[in-house]
Amino acid sequence: MAFMDKMNSFARSVGDKASDTVEITKYKTKISKEKSTIKENYEKIGDYIYKKYRDNEYENEDLKELLEGIDDAKAKICEYEEEIKRVKLED
Repeated sequence: MAFMDKMNSFARSVGDKASDTVEITKYKTKISKEKSTIKENYEKIGDYIYKKYRDNEYENEDLKELLEGIDDAKAKICEYEEEIKRVKLED
């Protein structure tokens, strides 16, 4: 019976690790999406600033929404990274 108990324990362990891997992959996918959002907003900021500069109409207030979008995405990345740490610590 000890052999079967060890096999069951091993199977549970493998199942738990697989579940953790799926959860970590989910968070890494979310992080990738947020990094993409940051990149897109950086590109929009650059285009916007250049056009405004070119037209002598540059105003910082106009960038507020894009800058906030970057801050929001960075905050989400921190949350997802903390969740990954939490999942890894549960092992």
